[in-house]
Amino acid sequence: RALARGALDLGEPRYAEAAAGAAAFVLDTMRDAEGRLLKSARGRQASQRAFLEDHAFLVRGLQELHETTGELRWAREAFALQEAQDALFRDGASGAYYRVAADGETLLGRGQPADDGALPSGNAVSAENLLRFAAWTGDDGFRERADAIFAAFGEGLRRRGAGMTRLLSALDGTFDLYREVVVVEATPGGGEGLVAVLRAAHLPHRAFLRVPADAVAARAEVLGVLEGKAPLGDAPATAFVCERGLCERPTSYPAVFAEQLAALRPLTL
Repeated sequence: RALARGALDLGEPRYAEAAAGAAAFVLDTMRDAEGRLLKSARGRQASQRAFLEDHAFLVRGLQELHETTGELRWAREAFALQEAQDALFRDGASGAYYRVAADGETLLGRGQPADDGALPSGNAVSAENLLRFAAWTGDDGFRERADAIFAAFGEGLRRRGAGMTRLLSALDGTFDLYREVVVVEATPGGGEGLVAVLRAAHLPHRAFLRVPADAVAARAEVLGVLEGKAPLGDAPATAFVCERGLCERPTSYPAVFAEQLAALRPLTL
């Protein structure tokens, strides 16, 4: 994730190449014969089935890598891994995630981690991931699953929120709604001026998709937020800034795009 985000924010393609190489190694090497994600590898030998955090962190990295490169493979892999995580770790009663898979080793308690330590909790990162998927797809089912995580740990957030800062940050994304930012390019590289504006904007909760105009229809089948997005006239690229599918007027002007990204609205609870 760090390499992918660095590539986007700094305009450095070498970082994107390194991120893609890391993702490909994990996806191609660190799986068992059944396709289950494995936790560790030495050379080309991987072992030990992965825990919740391994799934959640990899999903987060794949999401970021897709937004940086636009390669649909990374989005598809992220969705598939989230589906596997739901099947293996999700508590059907509370909606939170256990740390150990349902078919993992027998323990006195599987645990549903929410406290942050040296690394953020798997449930917090999962909530972030689900909100990002909701922004990509417009599917409220992802958002409802994130809400279930917040509800499951609601009492803990009230009593000891300082120990759950990543989950609090994710919760903020349900009030400060995710911006769905789409740049549709009519010509290759035509959106670079608009992307430069995005790099300079502070948007802690945003999903970003950059897509060639001739690929919009096909990708919209996976990423519903792309539906109906088309470049304006003969503009080299057009930007769309939306919240839950409601969009500002599309623009090809960087200055107007910057104003849309900077716009604030009162927070209502």
